[in-house]
Amino acid sequence: NNCVCVLYHNGPRSTRILSKPAGNLQWKMETSDAQRAETKDEKKMEITDAEGEPVVVRPRAHASERKRRGSVSAPPMGAISQKFVPKVFAKEPEVSAWLKDAISKIFLFSNADEASMSILVSSFFEVRKSAHEVIIRQGDDGDNFYLVYSGECDIFVDQDLVMTASRGDYFGELALMYHTQRAATVRTATETVVYGLDQETFNHVIRSAGQGRRREYEEFLQRVPLLQTLGAVERGKVADVLKQVQFEDGDYLIRQGDQEGDAFFILYDGRAVASKADPSGVTQVVMEYQRGDYFGELALLQAPPRKVSVIASGPVKAVCIDRPSFMRLIGPAMPSLSELRKKYGLPEPEAERGSTSPLRRRRES
Repeated sequence: NNCVCVLYHNGPRSTRILSKPAGNLQWKMETSDAQRAETKDEKKMEITDAEGEPVVVRPRAHASERKRRGSVSAPPMGAISQKFVPKVFAKEPEVSAWLKDAISKIFLFSNADEASMSILVSSFFEVRKSAHEVIIRQGDDGDNFYLVYSGECDIFVDQDLVMTASRGDYFGELALMYHTQRAATVRTATETVVYGLDQETFNHVIRSAGQGRRREYEEFLQRVPLLQTLGAVERGKVADVLKQVQFEDGDYLIRQGDQEGDAFFILYDGRAVASKADPSGVTQVVMEYQRGDYFGELALLQAPPRKVSVIASGPVKAVCIDRPSFMRLIGPAMPSLSELRKKYGLPEPEAERGSTSPLRRRRES
C-alpha cells in the first residue's frame, strides 16, 4: 500500500491529521532539545515504512514565511462567453446620457455597436468616495473598470504621482484585459463619484467588438519603428486602445496652436505633411509622413498648444491613442523631448536643456 500524506505540526495548538498513513506504516513524533531551542514550538514528524526507513514530512511554513500567492489568470481574451447575462443598474436619465457620451469617446469602445453601448450604459454602477480614499491599489487583482463622473483621482505608480484623472477620464482597464495585477494605485484627491463596470461585462464588450480589428492592428504595429522596442504583449495592449480616423485631402489632422492636444496619431494609410508657421505667418514644411510614421506626441508629453500642423495629402487613415493610454503604454518608449524638438525644428527652452526623458503630467499642488 502507498502512503497518503500525513500529519503536520505548526505549534502547540495546531496539530491535525490530514490523512492517516496506509498499510503497515506507523508514525511517531520526535522533538529534540536542539530543535526546540531553534524553533521553539516547531516539531519534526517522521513516518517509517515496513522496513523501518524514515520518511520525513516537514512542518508547514508560518504565514509570514510563505510567499504571497500570485494572481490567478482568467481565460485569455479569445472565446466569447455564450452565457453572458447583462447587468442592469437604475440611473437617472441625465447620468445615462452622460455615460453614453463619455463611453463613445473612449477608444476601447470605439468599435462597439448600439447593442453593446446599451449593455455598457446599463451595467455601470455608481461608487461614491470621500477625499483620500483608495479606489484601486497597485498589486491587487483587478475587478472593475472605472469612469470618473465628478471629482479628481490621483494615479500613483510605485508611489510616484503620474497623473490626475478628472471628469470623463478612466482607469483600471489593463488589469481586466490582461488578467494581471493592478499596475497603479488610484486615490481620490477630492470627494469623488466614479462609475464602475465589472470585469465580465467589460471583457464581453471588448471581445465581441474588436477581435478581428485587434489582429489587424497587431500586425501593423509590428512594423512601426517607434514600437519595435516593445514586446508582443505591450504591442497587443497598444492595439486594444487604437481608434481609426479618416481624413480627406487638405484636412487638418492636428492644427498648430490648438489647446486640446489629447491624442497621439500613427499614420495607417496615405500621406501627410507637418508644417510650422512663424510669427509673421510664413509656413514651412518640416516633416513628411507615410504609413507607420507618428505625430502628436509633443502636446501629450508637455503642455499644449500644438507646435505644428499636420495636413492630409490625399485620403488618409490614421489610428490614434488618447492621452492616458499613451502615457501608460507608449510614453516610456518615446525619445527625449530634446530629440523630439529637433525632429520638428523647434527651439529648446533654456530651462529644459539636458533633459533626457519625457515629462510626466502632474497635478498642480
